[in-house]
Amino acid sequence: MPRHPGPGSGRTRRRSLAAVRGRTDTSRADWGTIEAVSDVGERARKKSETRSALRDAALVSFATHGFSQTRIADVAATCGVSERTFFRYFDSKEQVAVAGMEAWLEQLFVAIESLPDSYDPIEAVTAVIRQAEAGRFAFGMEEIRDAVAYATFPEVQDYFARVTDKFRQRLAADFARRAGTDVYDPYPRVLASIISAGMFAIIESWLRGGRGGNPWRMAREAIARVASEFAASDLNAAWAPKPSDVAAPEVQHPA
Repeated sequence: MPRHPGPGSGRTRRRSLAAVRGRTDTSRADWGTIEAVSDVGERARKKSETRSALRDAALVSFATHGFSQTRIADVAATCGVSERTFFRYFDSKEQVAVAGMEAWLEQLFVAIESLPDSYDPIEAVTAVIRQAEAGRFAFGMEEIRDAVAYATFPEVQDYFARVTDKFRQRLAADFARRAGTDVYDPYPRVLASIISAGMFAIIESWLRGGRGGNPWRMAREAIARVASEFAASDLNAAWAPKPSDVAAPEVQHPA
């Protein structure tokens, strides 16, 4: 059986490819390149499918047998792969539990990082929140709900804390670059801490508070309110000592 379609269809395919590329060369080298690219795409697809299958099997086992009773070997066997293969995709059960949250955070960070440096930190955060509110990012409600639920498990809490702290540090580095300062300047570090902690507070309010609606609108409104109230409080004046706070001079009594 011939490896490629018959002469007529083969010529048609080659002409179409050459037309798209604006080339007239239809040598066999072109087909070798196409097949190599196709192989890479197929491998990537299979890897993605295997990772998804392992994660789904693990989540089913968590729900059925409990997190602590789930064995990685059993999860791998359910998917027809070895335990070693599991560790090519995940470091641990804990990572599986919060994989959806990690992927979502990565989307947010890449979106912030991709903005021009002409955006200051606040402008960058505001721009990404508005993009998200308009529907650019998939919020992944089910995956986020799972991650928040599993984050309450003692076995997962340490890993979850590392994930959120990594996000905070990446934000601080990005904000420092935008502000033209270093990562140990208090401003980018405090701002990154507020934004990262604030986003998880929004998620909890959205999932557990029964508020419904668009979580990104909640984020924008909450951040705007906090910023407005900080501005209205006039922190510089607030830190000035009050007369009652000034210690009275010690009265010296005669002997």
